[in-house]
Amino acid sequence: MMEASQVLAATQQGVAFAVCSIAEAFYSSQSLGDGRKGSPNLLLSGALSAGVGVGTLLLNAGGDQMLFGSLAALACSGILCSVNLSRAQVVEGRKDDWPGPKVWPATMLLISFFSANVFFQACRAILEV
Repeated sequence: MMEASQVLAATQQGVAFAVCSIAEAFYSSQSLGDGRKGSPNLLLSGALSAGVGVGTLLLNAGGDQMLFGSLAALACSGILCSVNLSRAQVVEGRKDDWPGPKVWPATMLLISFFSANVFFQACRAILEV
């Protein structure tokens, strides 16, 4: 079972990731525009970020729903990894884009991976006897 400090750490990281993910999607969609390759799908990013947030709330609630919340947040984080990887591969930029068009999706890919790792470790801690 997870200790209170582990639950708090996973909760803080999950909330921070969900907020960061939706903020980046909104920023990138505004700066890239909807018609360009690699522009984020706000509905998909919002739904997956909300999934991470709900999973984090379930993890924080304690009891039997902790495992379900961790698995849900892990799945949403993993899907966001895939989404950000595909965005980083196809994004188009202008010559005056700074710091470059691939920086935001690549950074979010890395953060998504770290988030998935947090929830994977939470699942392991919950399942330990």
